[in-house]
Amino acid sequence: MSYQPHNLNLIRKTYLFSLLLACTFPLPLGNLVFAQSVNSQSQVSSETNIIYVNSQAGNDGAEGSQQSPLKTITQALQKALPNTTIALAPGTYSEKTGEKFPLIIKTNVTLQGASGGQGHSVIIEGSGYFISPTAAGQYVTIAAIKNAKEITGVTVINPHSRGHGLWIESANPTVSNSSFIRNGNTGLSVNGNSAPIIHNNYFHNNSGNGLLVYGTSKPQVKDNTFESTGFAVSVVQNAAPILMGNSFSSNRIGVILEGNSQAVLRNNKIENSEEYGLIAIANSQADLGTTNQPGNNLFRNNGKLDLQNATKHPLLAVGTEIKGKTEGEIDFRGNTTQNIADRRLDREVTATATKPSTGLVLNAISPEQPIASVTIPTDQTNKIPSSSSPLPTNLFRLSSNETLPSPKPVPVPNSPPPTSNSSSQIASPSPLPTSASTNNSVTDSNTKKELVFTASSNNQPSTSVNNSVSETNFPPPPSPITNLPRNQVNTLSDVFGSRNGQVASPSPITTKYRVLVEANHSNQQSQVRALFPDAFTTVYLGKSMLQVGAFSNKDKAEGALNSLEDLGLKSYLLE
Repeated sequence: MSYQPHNLNLIRKTYLFSLLLACTFPLPLGNLVFAQSVNSQSQVSSETNIIYVNSQAGNDGAEGSQQSPLKTITQALQKALPNTTIALAPGTYSEKTGEKFPLIIKTNVTLQGASGGQGHSVIIEGSGYFISPTAAGQYVTIAAIKNAKEITGVTVINPHSRGHGLWIESANPTVSNSSFIRNGNTGLSVNGNSAPIIHNNYFHNNSGNGLLVYGTSKPQVKDNTFESTGFAVSVVQNAAPILMGNSFSSNRIGVILEGNSQAVLRNNKIENSEEYGLIAIANSQADLGTTNQPGNNLFRNNGKLDLQNATKHPLLAVGTEIKGKTEGEIDFRGNTTQNIADRRLDREVTATATKPSTGLVLNAISPEQPIASVTIPTDQTNKIPSSSSPLPTNLFRLSSNETLPSPKPVPVPNSPPPTSNSSSQIASPSPLPTSASTNNSVTDSNTKKELVFTASSNNQPSTSVNNSVSETNFPPPPSPITNLPRNQVNTLSDVFGSRNGQVASPSPITTKYRVLVEANHSNQQSQVRALFPDAFTTVYLGKSMLQVGAFSNKDKAEGALNSLEDLGLKSYLLE
């Protein structure tokens, strides 16, 4: 009996200790399980999601797997989470198959088509109204914005007469292994402050520009082919592209530089242009090679001139081979390097690659700041987002003998663009009657045509594109630009028209043609005056407009009109 209390206390202590163990040790186990769950979720979120799309066999009510693909890119974009790859099966993606344009690519989304053939088996064709924060309203097939990651392996066609195939707005995507053909205005437009990588693409038969670079964009343009296009590459405002290893053939003009733009060119071949291989005007600058870094560019068989320097400073072209004529001050020996250094760079151009590689160091030339070194990778890899379940190669593989199909043009809806800001809308300008007119009125809407030139080619026939919004029959291309006076061109108004712009009424002899443009917003007016500094306000058809010039030569007037329309503005040619 004397030991009972002791034993009872021992039992109680043991029981309490057991309870303590039972309550204590499960806690770490529970925490461990939770940690595994968190780590698992983190791992999943870091992987690439894949949404499969098939315009022929898909269904937008499906889950988007390889066995049960969606039908439209539009639906895939609505479902896409950040870090998603939208995998496209061969076929045509258009309004007829249910697409709604423009297609907006953002938040680390990749649009991936075929792995070979520069996207000839995956065709995206259509047009939609896109409001750009830097260039007002535009008709666009695909818009890459914010953190858009990649567009690869597709063919992009915008049949609208003012249409842009791919519009990049202050974003840095990789655009690779794709084709931009038969776009009414521009194949690929880089705007705002963008720095995309544009690699191994094919630009063909685009009416206005193959590649248009605006704003302060700094694209890296490598190993692309530009054929049978108006201006293959246009660089305006303060843009600073690097062009490396590209091939230019049978374009109206190979490269044109305007405004305060600058460009570095290395290892490019520019040949068989209808007019110029490269032309630099205003305060633009081109680095075609320096003493330390020869350009290794080749210019030959260009219709008027291989090189036209219409600026007030020399154009460096050390190590660049010229087979034809040049005009303006061209420095082939690097004797003016110090003078150029004194003019300074206005910014440092930095080229980036997707992975480190041994690179070629180049000097970009531009006013205002010291010369900066620019590293251009000699090898560039366009990464496809990794995934725990890799994309099957048979879905995108293109046979070696596969050719580009001829898709039927996609009609663009006749519904008008948003009316909240009518002044920024893009409308087809109507040419005025060529015969004498007392009121300078616009011709009847049933007969109006846009003054848009279409690049011609001796090698390949032009392909006409029907369009339900704009007219299908365009007038013949405007006459070639005449040779520019040496060191006397400061703006496009020197190229295309009079700089005084002060003639109140047209004269039948000296000022037979006037060019007017609708520019009601300050940003539009700034864009116009950047090209035509002497533009002044006038009234036409009851609207306030800017007159950019008065011309005695219709070709120059049409040239000014084309330049304004490249800005997406409604313009008028008055006779």
